[in-house]
Amino acid sequence: MVFIKRTSKDNNIADNELERALLLLISMNVMGFAAYYYLVFTPYKYIGSFKGWPIYVQYIPIWMLFLYLLLIAISILIIFLSANINENKVKVSQLITWFGLLISIILTGALYMSSFKLTYSLIGGYSDSYIIQIGAAKTLLELQNPYKSSYLQYLILKESYPYYSYIFKYPFSYTSNKIIGFVSSYDYLAFAMIYYIPKVLLNIPKSIYDAIIYVISLFLVYRKMKGPYKMLFPLILASSSFIFVGEPVFFSPIVGWIAITMVAIAYYNYPLISGLLFGLAGSYRETAIVFFLFYLVALHFEKHNAKKAFEGFLISSLLVNLPFFILSPYEFIKEALAPIAYNLMPIGAGLSTITEYGIYLPKIFYTSLFLSVIVIGLITYIKYYQKLKYAGLAIPAIAFLFYYRPLPFYYIWSPFFIIIAASTLFYKGNETNHKYNIDTNWLIISYELVVASLILFLLTYIVKISDIVLIIGLLGLLLISANIFINGIHKFEIYYKPKYATYIILLSIVLASILAIKYAPSVSIFISSKAYQNSQELAVEMASIELIKGHNPYNANFYLPIIRNTSFGYLSETIPYNESIIKLTKINVDKTFYMYYNIGDKTWHNITVYDFLPGLAILYSPAILLSLSPNAYSSILYAISFGILGILFYKNGKLNQLLITILMGFYIPLIYFTSNIIASLILSSLILSIVLLRYNPIISGILFAISILTYPHILILSPFYVIFVLYYNRQIFKKFLIAMLSTISLIFIAFLLTSNSFLNYSFMQILYYTKGNINLGLILNIDPIILLFIGIILTITLSIYYYKNFYKIKEFGFLIPLFIAAVLPSFSIDLIAIFIMIVLIMHFYR
Repeated sequence: MVFIKRTSKDNNIADNELERALLLLISMNVMGFAAYYYLVFTPYKYIGSFKGWPIYVQYIPIWMLFLYLLLIAISILIIFLSANINENKVKVSQLITWFGLLISIILTGALYMSSFKLTYSLIGGYSDSYIIQIGAAKTLLELQNPYKSSYLQYLILKESYPYYSYIFKYPFSYTSNKIIGFVSSYDYLAFAMIYYIPKVLLNIPKSIYDAIIYVISLFLVYRKMKGPYKMLFPLILASSSFIFVGEPVFFSPIVGWIAITMVAIAYYNYPLISGLLFGLAGSYRETAIVFFLFYLVALHFEKHNAKKAFEGFLISSLLVNLPFFILSPYEFIKEALAPIAYNLMPIGAGLSTITEYGIYLPKIFYTSLFLSVIVIGLITYIKYYQKLKYAGLAIPAIAFLFYYRPLPFYYIWSPFFIIIAASTLFYKGNETNHKYNIDTNWLIISYELVVASLILFLLTYIVKISDIVLIIGLLGLLLISANIFINGIHKFEIYYKPKYATYIILLSIVLASILAIKYAPSVSIFISSKAYQNSQELAVEMASIELIKGHNPYNANFYLPIIRNTSFGYLSETIPYNESIIKLTKINVDKTFYMYYNIGDKTWHNITVYDFLPGLAILYSPAILLSLSPNAYSSILYAISFGILGILFYKNGKLNQLLITILMGFYIPLIYFTSNIIASLILSSLILSIVLLRYNPIISGILFAISILTYPHILILSPFYVIFVLYYNRQIFKKFLIAMLSTISLIFIAFLLTSNSFLNYSFMQILYYTKGNINLGLILNIDPIILLFIGIILTITLSIYYYKNFYKIKEFGFLIPLFIAAVLPSFSIDLIAIFIMIVLIMHFYR
């Protein structure tokens, strides 16, 4: 099935609009991934204390800044390439995006995961801007002037010191002993506090209030969208949801200008209302004013009443701000200009980041450069409007990269705004003649990857709800899969409606905001290990060394080598922010072994042996031979397999869809696998096997055999994959099957004959309950052997069902092994990531 089918007559306009929509969706997701990468991966450093409270600031390494700016540049370049679209520009956009993702995989594994033993980051809590805005709203309700009030005590009460905007005594000297205070006055235009008045009056939690406003705005935007954009809107909502939904709703106080700006763009044909809304957005954050200037140019050239929009902007701006200016003109101007007047640290990622590397330039330089880019950009936009079209609306994003404090939230919304503009103001398609139907298979797989990514993300960062998240997430995936398994994919194709999918996602945002009240962390420090290895990873490495020496690794006990290894350890811990200073050199990692549960004596015992099938040690052997670090090797192998996959789908014309899906649920394909050595090796091998299937079934069969001889649970995949190959191409089936079975037999015989412990150790993860994995059977007090037999019976029964109903289930059959694996004694969350990626790849491969 093709990605999107048109039921009306094809023409160039429809083709262009479809390609444009896809490219803009890629641009938005690349921008979201870049923002997540910067916000989550950039390490923090301690710069001293203020009044006894430690201050931690992000310090971005040069290579990470390069990667971040590369991704930002790719996102913006795609916008410009899509404005006057043709086949070559589509290809260029695809290739530079794929290149950017491959670079991110390699750098993350080879540098980030290998350079840092431990890192820590601030999570949870609210910024000083939100605290001050709420305080100002309360002051206004008490009929006092917020511009004459101090919120120092209110900020101190919240104890959110790491998020305060510290004022330094001298420029270019950003150490704690040069701090003279922090911003404690209301330094915004008036709507930033007025926006939160209903929240204060009704005592609504921040997440719920912002979620309601955000969802209403998204609904209003959806009503105005046209063409393929409207059909793709559920995907737009799901795109990089960690950033474009999670950040504004749960953490940053930015909904007040983002939501209003979105609606203002969508309702361009009501210029007065659009202008009024932009006036409110600009009175919340001046960022919106910069965008509005370029929006006026677009309105004028698209033959809409730009003058009326400007009038509306002036009306709302004056109505909101003029009363406070009249009451206290000096204080109003002083506070409105405070961000420029104060000597603040140039945080963010842009040109001013060179300050972190000891290159100091005056603030006036950045301010002048920022304003120059805006002026030159406006002139260029006016002169070349017919070529730039909506792409000119990306110029403000470029300008903010040169700002003194280039915070990502000033510019990452540009692709989202441009999608709205392209689907409303700039849309030239004929709605009557062109209808689009989405490939439902691709859509469901994309949603499942997003859900799976959210599960793994929350399991990593919010430990106290890990069991709840896992159960609800798996049940959600099971519900979708079971429905497909029983009724077939055609039922979804018949009944799926983008409108209903949109409503479900919007409702989910509100429901998530309600849950966030209870489970969202307060200001905390998340500490995690990077270059360390847990006992299982070290056991794999040592098993590979034994193999290279010609020894059977199942005859070795690795307790002493693991204990003595300086890389042994693991840490993933969230601690409340307090007056204690975090010193990474003083932190001891957890040196606990993975453990198995002996049902006989009902006690836990250390796993000090290699407890995987032989394939994992075989796959890791090149790292030993090439003297590569574990993370460097796994990331390079993953990038190679990913790159080959991209070439294959590029030739098949499916790279756009693959890019969108991968970027939508980027946490699994781009974050999880680059930081998980074992899962990365398994998936890389499986990808190479799948790619080689149509070119060399024998090598494909050998690689597949090695791939499934890793986790014991992955063996469950074999009958389902064999069935797929049988239906995919009967001519290569025999060669593939013989190669696979021969390889499995040779490996099994070789290890079985040379070790009496082979079967017990290699299948330990399904013969015992193991700590560190999920053990549902242990909770129910079921003997592991019983669960193993249930798993075998389910595998045989369901694979027969899959064989008889292949065309009804298709690639979704590869999710069946995931749920069978969940029944077994021990279940690793790695399997969620691996199986969901296999479904994704097989969808595009078939």
